[in-house]
Amino acid sequence: MADLSEAQQIAQPLVRKAPVSAFVRVMQYSAVRLITLFATVIVAIYLTVMIANMGGFVDQIMRGEMRERITVQVVNNPANRNLDQEAPRPTRSAQWPGPSSCSRSRRKVRLRRRLGRRRTESGSDQDSRG
Repeated sequence: MADLSEAQQIAQPLVRKAPVSAFVRVMQYSAVRLITLFATVIVAIYLTVMIANMGGFVDQIMRGEMRERITVQVVNNPANRNLDQEAPRPTRSAQWPGPSSCSRSRRKVRLRRRLGRRRTESGSDQDSRG
């Protein structure tokens, strides 16, 4: 009897899926390919930016360069020599406050005062006019 049931199964026609058109297959392939390429580009851009930025270290370098540039401009400005020398010395947090704590001009004034005081303390910036 086992032979009979196997013969019946073989005799039954195979059930086939409806053929998928070539257009649908091409569109499926293109969609998968497009999504894969998009994900690859996103990952590549992220890695490129992280490597080029050295994990945020470039930001610290740029901040230091900006501070140095401002300091040099303040020191080289002859108008800063006439600033008040008796102003109280600012603390470290007042020298470089965050962007929301005070305006840019107040930070520059504090920096000028601090640099002016250092010049007079060192004695290297005294006028030689007599």
